[in-house]
Amino acid sequence: MLALLLFMAHDSTDGWKTVTACLLTAALAQWGAKRLARYWRVHRPFTQGLSPNHLGHSLRCGFPSTHAVVMGFVTAFMATGLPEPVMVTALALLTAVTGWARVHAGAHFPLDVLAGWAMGAAAGLMAALGLIGLGLLPG
Repeated sequence: MLALLLFMAHDSTDGWKTVTACLLTAALAQWGAKRLARYWRVHRPFTQGLSPNHLGHSLRCGFPSTHAVVMGFVTAFMATGLPEPVMVTALALLTAVTGWARVHAGAHFPLDVLAGWAMGAAAGLMAALGLIGLGLLPG
């Protein structure tokens, strides 16, 4: 994902501003997702004996999926802030594949990933529109 973002940023000052703002605000989304997982305390599939722990993951709770929150956030933010259709489509595909992989590996239930995508996309859209509205990003 980082390579796609760097490619999106490479040719303009506005691109670098947008990608930098995306990464900084995505870090906040990640922090928030980890706090929500502690609050909701939904255990992961491997902790319930439903699959092996293929990833050697910790026992902390997994709803919402932090990976899904961050990837949904980045995809929505970039679709709003620097809409390059081919690159945004690539981000969306990478987001979907990563979500599937997290479920397949037993790290998350499908609902963990779907909720993470929805939360992340909503937060990414709001963050991008807010920064555009404040004049901090081109719009």
